[in-house]
Formats: sequence, structure tokens, C-alpha cells
Amino acid sequence: MWAKMRNWLSFWLPVLAVILGLFTTAQARAGGDWRCLQPGLWLQIFEPKVEVRAGEEQLYISVLKVDPAAYDFHLLTASEQGEGNKTLPQWLGSHQLHAATNAGMFWKDQQTSTGFMKNFGHINNKIIHPKYDGFLVFNPIHSSLPQIQIIDRKHYPQWREALDKYNTVLQSFRMISVEGKNVWEQGSKKFSVASIGITNAGKVLFIFCQTPISIHDLNKVLVQLPLDMKNAIFLEGGPTAGLVVETRDFTQGWKGSAETFLWSDAPSTFPSVPNVIGITPKHKDTICCDD
Repeated sequence: MWAKMRNWLSFWLPVLAVILGLFTTAQARAGGDWRCLQPGLWLQIFEPKVEVRAGEEQLYISVLKVDPAAYDFHLLTASEQGEGNKTLPQWLGSHQLHAATNAGMFWKDQQTSTGFMKNFGHINNKIIHPKYDGFLVFNPIHSSLPQIQIIDRKHYPQWREALDKYNTVLQSFRMISVEGKNVWEQGSKKFSVASIGITNAGKVLFIFCQTPISIHDLNKVLVQLPLDMKNAIFLEGGPTAGLVVETRDFTQGWKGSAETFLWSDAPSTFPSVPNVIGITPKHKDTICCDD
């Protein structure tokens, strides 16, 4: 009996190990667990597959989740700082940021946001774009307000009053409405996408899809990922889009191309941009994640 049992185990254990290994790999490709970089800061890489005309395509999506209770948010613009345009790694280094991404598209003058943009007393663009229905707002004038949120003016009649309650406002296209719906029509253009979202729990998601994809198809993927997404807006697309992260034990950057690398290996490959969103920890002496 024991001989038969040993023979059975010797046959099936390697098979089970292979199956378990495949299952673990599938989990990793689906995203796995959030990696805590610092208290209030987590990273997860998702590699979902999306249906395309030629069959299936695998995406590479980096998501940095930020807790507003642990981090402050900053809008840095060349027009206010008077420092000229910089690459994302340069913005990160010159302002001691722990992460930085695009703060929206900009006009040909390489300075002015295509949507309304203000930061306290500085106005980068005073004109509210008639086709942009999303506003990222932070630095509230009252502590009782959410530190950061996305105002969806299609579903918020008092949106103008809401904007006045925040010192920092930037405007862009909606990607996912406050109802959690994909609001982008299908198009033929594909490019890398930088976006920002808010979860139902109030966490902030810096989202960067490095794989070129239509925004409609990207939205379909994002609403299906385990992100607890409430809504999201578009920030930038193509070669000027990117995301960089630097903490004590982790440094990496992603730019608008089909490659990923440590930005310290090739920082000059990032294009210069005029406007960025960055984060700094509220408590600079807290640098380790809890066990």
C-alpha cells in the first residue's frame, strides 16, 4: 500500500507543482499583491490581456496608489516656478518628490495647459475648456473637505462652487465618470497613457499604461481591474507621458514607449514637460512600511 502511495505521490507531486507554478505566474501577471514602497504608498503592475482586431494583446499598466493622509500633492509648473521645462526625473529631483507624473496636456507654447489650471495665486490658464468635464482639485481651503478629488461636472451641478473651495485645480478629459462608466468613444489612435483616478475609499491612483492602446479600450480594462475605481481623468498620452517614482528602496520610471527601465540609467530619454503633479510625504521621518 505504501509503495503504491509513494508511486502515486512521485507521479502527481511534480504535476501539482507545475500547476501551482502556472497559477502563481497567472496571478503575478494579473497584478499580484500591492507592494508597499513606504507608508501610504503602494505599487502594483498589471499585465491584463485585451481583445484587439488581430486577437489578444497584453498590456503593461503601472499603478501607484497614494494615501492622501500620508502624502501632500503639488502642482508644479514652469510658468510659476520660472525654472523652465524639465523631464519628470528632473522635476522629481529638484523638488524632492517621491513620485511625479504629467499634469495634463499643454499648448504649442510649451507652457500653458490646454485646460483651466491654477495653483493658489498663480493662474496658468484662466479659460475653462468647454469639452473637458473633469477637474482634479486639491489643497482645499477648509480642512473639512477631501484633500483631493475629481469633480465630474456632468454629474455635479455645483461644480463651479466646488472649484472655488480648492487652491489647486487642473482640468482635463474624463476617462471614467463618477458613476464608474467608460465615457470615451472608440477611436483608431493608440498611445501610452498617463491618467489619475480616485478610489471609492479616497485613495489616489497614478496610472500609466505603457502599451499603446486606445483610451476606450484602456478604460474597459481599468474598470475591470481590482482598483476600487470611482472616477478618472486623462493627463497625457504618447511620448510626453510618463511616471517616475523614487523612495528609499525603490526607483523606477516609465515613459511613453514600449520599454521600462530605471530612470537613473537614462534620464535624458524623458522629454521635457512644463507641468507636473508630484507628491511628498507628510511625515518625512517615516520611511518604512509596517510589517
